[in-house]
Amino acid sequence: MTESLYDRIAAVLTRIGEKSAFEEVALVGEDGLVICSWGRGGHVDLLNLISLQLQTPIAELRRDSSGVELDEILATSVGGKKYCFRFFLVDGVDYVLAAVFPRRRPYRRATKLAIGELKVLLS
Repeated sequence: MTESLYDRIAAVLTRIGEKSAFEEVALVGEDGLVICSWGRGGHVDLLNLISLQLQTPIAELRRDSSGVELDEILATSVGGKKYCFRFFLVDGVDYVLAAVFPRRRPYRRATKLAIGELKVLLS
């Protein structure tokens, strides 16, 4: 039995989540809705809401002739959690890899590797 695309995406998110001790990780489509998520923190609704709100400004920045190419947005909550939104493009479609993790947890390398894997799956 072959794995579906969703199952392969879920495997990437599970691996990054467990390996990096993230609380939640989600792949968000260009419509701002979560395609697939993994987590144990119950933050997927918040990741979805923030990603949805970020879609319009990110799209406007990408069309802007100033040459700004936004790679990520990182926010820290009062409680010490970090919310990371990494933006990437596959075949003209915008995606967001969103993650929630403790303040001092490294995230950049793990999210970069996951984005590389997701680009292969989504192309």
